[in-house]
Amino acid sequence: MSSLSSIVSVGLRASYGGEMMLDVLRRSENHFVCIEGKKYCIALGVCREEEYDTFDIERWQGLRRQHQLMALQEKDQAQLDRLPFFFLTSDFDPLGYHDQSWGTWGKQRIYLPKAMIYYEEGNDDVELIFHLSLDQQGIVIENQWDLSSMKALDFLKLNQGILCAGLGVDHYEMILSLLFSTDLSRHPQDEPLSHRFSRADVKDDQDLAQWTLLIENAKKTIGLDPSHGIQKLVCARKGLIDFDPKQMKLDRVESFKQICQKFKGIQGISCFWVQRKLCFMGATPEVLIEIADQQIKTHALAGTIKITDMQQLDVLGNQLLNDPKERKEHAMVVAQILENLADCTSLTWTQEPTLKRAGQLLHLETLISAENDQRDEYQMLSLIKALHPTPALGGKPKSLALAWLRENERLHRGNYGAPLGWLNAHTVNGLYAKLIVGIRSFLYDEKQGQIHLFGGVGIVAESNAEKEWQESLMKMTALIDQLRLVRG
Repeated sequence: MSSLSSIVSVGLRASYGGEMMLDVLRRSENHFVCIEGKKYCIALGVCREEEYDTFDIERWQGLRRQHQLMALQEKDQAQLDRLPFFFLTSDFDPLGYHDQSWGTWGKQRIYLPKAMIYYEEGNDDVELIFHLSLDQQGIVIENQWDLSSMKALDFLKLNQGILCAGLGVDHYEMILSLLFSTDLSRHPQDEPLSHRFSRADVKDDQDLAQWTLLIENAKKTIGLDPSHGIQKLVCARKGLIDFDPKQMKLDRVESFKQICQKFKGIQGISCFWVQRKLCFMGATPEVLIEIADQQIKTHALAGTIKITDMQQLDVLGNQLLNDPKERKEHAMVVAQILENLADCTSLTWTQEPTLKRAGQLLHLETLISAENDQRDEYQMLSLIKALHPTPALGGKPKSLALAWLRENERLHRGNYGAPLGWLNAHTVNGLYAKLIVGIRSFLYDEKQGQIHLFGGVGIVAESNAEKEWQESLMKMTALIDQLRLVRG
């Protein structure tokens, strides 16, 4: 069996499109949503997937080549080549501590979705890519879709089973209904609850005394050999919200809307929602890597202060910029990323950090860019592995820091702090990919009635355990006000 892809160009009104997306997401059991600024990308369903370490680019490139065969007169092929094609989710550390909280879901996976939707606000075109399962003769496998009911779409068959169509709003609704075997015109309205979670609802996975022991142990390790040993560690902890799933459940759609609303207009924030039985959601300010043809972009994001008063933003910014401990932590992250990109050409970075706002937190940021002359997917996957985790999430040097965390941190991070994103695979128009980092996030287990909150902090020799406890709490509860509940 082989899978080929179909590009479908759709004319759709922006306001109607947004509501339609939410209706689809209400029913989908597998999806990946990423919204940044005025763009959103949605991967729906799973057509084919492999674990990250066994991903065979040569074999999957056949799918991408079929994608290149399509020529829609009203679309520029170079524009289509920039769209996401494969999607990636990963575990922070496959060799690290694991428990049952993530089930089998947190593994490293690259997958081809059943459909991908790409939309940019202000543009009435919505790009849809459908991946059809075909047999060896190029015939659509029976019961994949009920194509007999799609005669109105006036399908045009191209090459081997590649289907293209121009869809209006009504047909767009119908094809998504068929894809997910559901009637989008009728969906149950859950009864909203006025209850809101607060800090008092969060149970810490450890108390301050246990946390202090961990941090003091980390500082002691850092002090053993400041020049050649571990120079920085990133320790994380978890908070848990428990509730009766028979009485209430998280309204995932409404919560995601609230998260997007909170960060609307703040540049460089990616709101994401990954649904694979469990729900992983957040709003991250951190990008692991972005590739556009030969250009590579990343950044160092480390050093944090809480915004207690928006009127004092400049004062707080200057305080952060002149904090020796925060500047030292940030400089370590910059140095490690530059070392990881040493084989690339035209490596440049901003010499002094600037300020980046992420909700109620302010961070130090250094922009970094380079060029990738080889345009090679294998090198791209190697870059991802080389960069993750950056010292902002793991420590410095990486191998020693991860070994220490495996031995001392009893936390299954799963997708928290891990790369999430997409790649288009290599085309004649270049290589395009974007991987964000899954921080400022939570995991929701509807069956158990649990919300897992995560927060991590950078530890150097000058760190204070109580201050780091408060900073991790700020990060853990960054989205708690956006959670919305409905009756179970």
